[in-house]
Amino acid sequence: MKNSVVSLLAIALGASASSCATSPPKIDYAVEGKDFSVSWREDVSRERFDVILTSTSKRRLCMSLPSWPNDVGKVSGGGDLAAIKGDNGTIASIETEFPYCIGPDCEIRIAPGASINGYIDYGAFGEKSVVEGLKNRSLDFRPNPYFCLAKG
Repeated sequence: MKNSVVSLLAIALGASASSCATSPPKIDYAVEGKDFSVSWREDVSRERFDVILTSTSKRRLCMSLPSWPNDVGKVSGGGDLAAIKGDNGTIASIETEFPYCIGPDCEIRIAPGASINGYIDYGAFGEKSVVEGLKNRSLDFRPNPYFCLAKG
């Protein structure tokens, strides 16, 4: 009898502890073509690609800072985020270390219907001469916005 009371008490405590545990919030990613669009234009004279992300969602979008070019035109994520494609090959962007950041100050927030602008420098892909050597270049840029979890 004593063992069964101890067992029941252990089960009850375990169930109560598991109900208090919280799992991290599920990230709800936005879908390109439905919730946002990305456009770009090559500016050869400035050796860069100007990029624009426009929200088409009724909900606020967020992105982590490394999902968007920094203030000197570099990108994080290497070829997973950006690549230049041409008739004679593809060049993936070079992985750039962004400072580790967590919290709401580390997000880019995009209001419903708003746009954000940035640019990716040719140097983000290595030697600029290699980029210039690609014929019929096009930018493949895949930012990864999600629906903001917190208000603000």
